[in-house]
Amino acid sequence: MSNPTVVARFVPVLALLALGAACAAGSSPQMEMAPSPTVAASEPAPAPMDEAEMAREAPARSAKAKGPGNGFGAGRRAEKKVADGGDGAASPAEPEVADAEGQDAPERTRSWFPEAFLWQPLVETAPDGTATVPFTVPDSLTQWRILALAHDASGQQTGAVATFESSLPVYVDPVVPGWLHAGDRLLLPIQVMNNTAEPVQGTLTVEATGPWTGSGTAPVTLSAGGSDVRSLPLVVTGAGEARLVARLRAGDASDAAERTIPVRPSGRPVTDTAGGTLTDQRSLSVASAPGADPGTQELEVVLFGGPLAVLQAELGRLGAGARPVDAAYGFALSARAEALAAAAGTPVAPETLRKVRLLAWQRVVREARAADAGRAADLLASMSGDLAVEAAGPVRAALLRAVVDGQRADGTWGRRNNAPLQELLVNTAWTARTVPEGQQASRLRASASLERFLHEVKDPYTAAVLLASGRIDGDAAAPLLQLLTDAIRRDEDGTPRIEVPPGIVNPWGYRPPPAEVVAFAVLALPDGPERRDLAATLLAGWSASGGFGAGMADVLALEAVTAALPATTGEVAVSLLADGAVVASGRFDPARPGEPLLLQGRPAPGATLSLRADPPVGGVAFVATRRSWVPWSATDRLAGVDVTVEPRALVAGKQGEVGVEVLAPAGRRVTVEIPLPPGMSTDRDSLLAANVGLTAGQVTVATDRVILTTSPFAPATIQRFVLRVTPTFGGEFGTEPLLVSFDGGEPVAVRPPRFTVAAPPGS
Repeated sequence: MSNPTVVARFVPVLALLALGAACAAGSSPQMEMAPSPTVAASEPAPAPMDEAEMAREAPARSAKAKGPGNGFGAGRRAEKKVADGGDGAASPAEPEVADAEGQDAPERTRSWFPEAFLWQPLVETAPDGTATVPFTVPDSLTQWRILALAHDASGQQTGAVATFESSLPVYVDPVVPGWLHAGDRLLLPIQVMNNTAEPVQGTLTVEATGPWTGSGTAPVTLSAGGSDVRSLPLVVTGAGEARLVARLRAGDASDAAERTIPVRPSGRPVTDTAGGTLTDQRSLSVASAPGADPGTQELEVVLFGGPLAVLQAELGRLGAGARPVDAAYGFALSARAEALAAAAGTPVAPETLRKVRLLAWQRVVREARAADAGRAADLLASMSGDLAVEAAGPVRAALLRAVVDGQRADGTWGRRNNAPLQELLVNTAWTARTVPEGQQASRLRASASLERFLHEVKDPYTAAVLLASGRIDGDAAAPLLQLLTDAIRRDEDGTPRIEVPPGIVNPWGYRPPPAEVVAFAVLALPDGPERRDLAATLLAGWSASGGFGAGMADVLALEAVTAALPATTGEVAVSLLADGAVVASGRFDPARPGEPLLLQGRPAPGATLSLRADPPVGGVAFVATRRSWVPWSATDRLAGVDVTVEPRALVAGKQGEVGVEVLAPAGRRVTVEIPLPPGMSTDRDSLLAANVGLTAGQVTVATDRVILTTSPFAPATIQRFVLRVTPTFGGEFGTEPLLVSFDGGEPVAVRPPRFTVAAPPGS
């Protein structure tokens, strides 16, 4: 491409300049020009402040195509003068042509096609008010949009939008989808365009390589200002990156374009994880799902340089609207994040902290009314430290009174009458953790009651809860610590786990989830590799939807992570190795302790994996995830729900319909996420118009999917919907899995339909 220079005359002294494809920027907010100060463009063009000199709208021309071949079609043309830049145009560099056995072949292939390519957040003008910004135009033959915003020393602001085009006299343009799936069949349009006043004759060759197959050669004759469209059938045989090269050999007017398309695997996505801590070098084993396609497997390792990185991720989750089980959990999270950030000298976004605290406070106020001793203890567990809420003091005092007043004469606390001894002990230990030192009498009675029944503790979970309460110490703690340590087992990949016998319940009367067991164990154990590895397993189970997954004990998981994981204070290089060879590597930046390090690679299946830190560190936590795809089976469905998605006689370029039927138990609401094939579009208005009774709140339309939420089901009914869609490409396509969920629960991946789209008539 050519290298035009933007030369703009700014009255302001500072400006922002951004360039992107005009079609991609169509949804950008429109900017209203301020009357003062003025911004004017100086010669030569392209100048971002003068649209008249930058670009000219090309008149639409009817395209005429001649010559043999399949898939002739009417083309569209945007005219642009090709010059050296003096006329305000930007043009790609002309491909050089070499003669090989009588054939003209372009030596240069256009392959850089970004939608936006320049972002200059700070452009400072010279004393004369001008600024020069050189840039290289990408290989896209399109209209480009320039947005410039500026201000002067007094704070006055203005801005402008301008456009220019990049074009060639004659060019070839493969119309490719944004993505494909293994097993797809595609009729790919290849457009050739003649922008000159003379007819052009040449040869079009197309070659597809990678996980798809197909090639073709055809003579092409283009009239002056004419175009031709040929369709190449392609079969996608696997996953990976597909490459397509289209060449138009026409003497001096030759052109070539190369496009790459990601091809996604087909089947059900499966993730397997393993976590731990790294000091110098350790082996890594992440199980692979049975039946997984080896060619689709990817390995991702996220390393946390300290607990602040974990808390940043959790703050982002709650700030986005996640609702933890513990109403006061946001207090504990924001307090610990702020303290760690202050110690590391790294600020945490104050708006995020404020939002998380306010959301937590709104729930606390509601749940603190008439709270019994058990509920009060749950809230107090997350309300330690400075809550930055003026009214929190009286509420916390009232909750503490409820806890102290609810203690029984024997020193125990219980949430229900006739609870078994094991439940009574863990509830007493949990509640005793929330009683401050100022309440010595209550704390001593709790300690005495727990010590009285230590001989009855036979399982590692209860032992961990009692030890984590801080009410058992000295010789009395030794048998409990031995019981807990003996129960720790290691999986084949080295991940520690603790098995809890049947019949054991937590303070809330339920069987404790694994994350809760681990959290109590981390707080019960002394510092060491075992403790840090257990803390790392909490990270392995962390997700953006469910957090740590410890339920009411999430606050303990938070405490365990921040207490057990050391922070990295110096620069550390970490490498992921497969059979001793480095697959991926990266470095921790001690100046940014809140950012985790991501390593990604595709090691061969069966390779021996390991992680290496240089220099050795005190214990960096990591979570390794292997992603793979397995064939669909009959069990891949949400029990009790039947979803049918049926494409109906779809034709490329024409609006068609996709029918959706949902059957579910009475009273349920079902959410169905329906991915669309590449190039298929729809919109919310057409969906609402086609489905009487469907409300805007039940529909979400994204670029590549539609999300529908049903009304509550009446007995023995089926809810039916119609999606009005317009396909771009002909062929047979797969999609991502359907995702089906009940009442806002976790979605289940379900086999998607195949979309068959007929080619337009005459292609």
